[in-house]
Amino acid sequence: MSQPQPACLSDPTEQASELDVSSFTGPTGHAVLDHKGRLLSANSQLAELLGHAPPATGTLDPFKLAIDDRSATELAHALAEADVTHLDITFTDGARRHVQLGRLQACRRLLLVTRAGETIASNDRIEQDALTGLANRHRLNEALSGLEAERALRQSRSGTNAVDEGKTAILLIDIDHFKQINDTLGHAIGDSLLRLVSGRLRRVTRERDDLIRIGGDEFLLILPADESSDDAEKLADRIAELLSRPFLVDGQQINIGVSIGIAVFDDATADGPTLLQHADLALQQAKLTGRNRACSFEPQMAQQAMRRRALEIDMRRAMALQQFRLVYQPQVDLHSGRLVGFEALLRWEHPERGMVSPAEFIPIAEETGEIRRIGAWVILQACQQASFWPDGLSVAVNVSPLQFDDGKLLQHVRTALSRSGLDPERLEVEVTEGLLFHNPEAALEQLTELRELRVDIAMDDFGTGYASLSHLSRFPFTKVKIDQSFVRGAVDDRTQALVDCIIGLGNSLGMKTLAEGVETPEQYQRLQDSGCDAVQGYLVSRPMEADSIADFLIHDTGQLPAGDAAA
Repeated sequence: MSQPQPACLSDPTEQASELDVSSFTGPTGHAVLDHKGRLLSANSQLAELLGHAPPATGTLDPFKLAIDDRSATELAHALAEADVTHLDITFTDGARRHVQLGRLQACRRLLLVTRAGETIASNDRIEQDALTGLANRHRLNEALSGLEAERALRQSRSGTNAVDEGKTAILLIDIDHFKQINDTLGHAIGDSLLRLVSGRLRRVTRERDDLIRIGGDEFLLILPADESSDDAEKLADRIAELLSRPFLVDGQQINIGVSIGIAVFDDATADGPTLLQHADLALQQAKLTGRNRACSFEPQMAQQAMRRRALEIDMRRAMALQQFRLVYQPQVDLHSGRLVGFEALLRWEHPERGMVSPAEFIPIAEETGEIRRIGAWVILQACQQASFWPDGLSVAVNVSPLQFDDGKLLQHVRTALSRSGLDPERLEVEVTEGLLFHNPEAALEQLTELRELRVDIAMDDFGTGYASLSHLSRFPFTKVKIDQSFVRGAVDDRTQALVDCIIGLGNSLGMKTLAEGVETPEQYQRLQDSGCDAVQGYLVSRPMEADSIADFLIHDTGQLPAGDAAA
């Protein structure tokens, strides 16, 4: 059965200029075909091997008519089915040729033809990316091997392991959040954007530089050994600035940022693959420290990567070893001064590492997808423990955007409520603004179903990202949580004005407001005066173990002033 054909341009010649093999020389015949097997480009050697004049663009009919029926059937099957195929074809006059058919990308195939018994020469391989026209991974492997050979030669000339001349540098360039562009605007727009990015990158490179698309939205720039590390960093900054300028794609303005990792082929770099690994580590550091910036490789990055890998392995075991637990931070109503609930917070106590900060392991859990399994456990554990609290006390649980991807969040919530017997109205799901951009339609559907169960939904850390009034009105939020950065900065008039706006916005939309990070009576009073509904923070209590809650309920409530008393 034929595989579904990809959506491609209706005109097979429209993309032909992106990979023109007509100038390719050597003993191998080259042809580029579209997804229907129509010819886009061919070199003269192909015609010689096929025994007729160069085929007209758009047809392989002379070739197909010149081969026997069995070969024609095998070729048709290969064109329809295979990503990579090797076959021998026989002409009606008895001549034989060897054909290699490979996929360049979703819409194009590469056809290589030699005489039977001959192999395709390595220098005849396509080293050009079909989408952008840049060099591709074939060129990458050869370039890295060339760097190793060049360094070995220079070292032998100097008679020492030290290299006094300049050192080759590479820049690994990655478009920030490119997947979101594909998801929201479509792959056709994404492909057009990649072509435009490639064009701008060409503008900052010289003929002696190697500019390679190594896959997806990643590019590699190899700078020759006469450059200094300062030059590489300056060029990286220039690239970041150039690519931050708006792109116009299909009438739409698109703004992007890029993260760049820089590595130098120095004496501490064993070989080409190690150099590439160093650049990748520097790229990851650029992403971790805010994206849209460049970072140069430093040896401690490799140590951090090893620690991260070890932490990831330990984290995957932590669930089975019962190293995770929940602690709870109280939430107090500002109007009555009474306790209204707790927020469940995840903690990981490692037998050797001690307490591992959530800021360290939660990002790893999200990157690996382990957050889905951990998140389901958190919901169940929080509901079971909250079921022992007095009626009227709620429990808030943080949910990662990734927990919405597989559509199982609603099932996990229903299971937790059923097994614990907790009233759905006592459960609150907290989501961050990232959910609104990660997979908004799936999120809206699942949040709506949660509200139908009578589960409350809070927007966490509102004001720190890009959520807008339209998001608050579209999604079924019942509460807005004010980030602690606003609470601590509320002594400033402008920050206090923002807090007042968030509270007013929540009130106007029928949502409650809760401020996080309240540590002083002054902060408590200001929020009370502003009409905020509830607070949590060290002024109320630090997070506590589940078995400490009963004692807290007896001895530590009713100590904060109610709104009427404060007045």
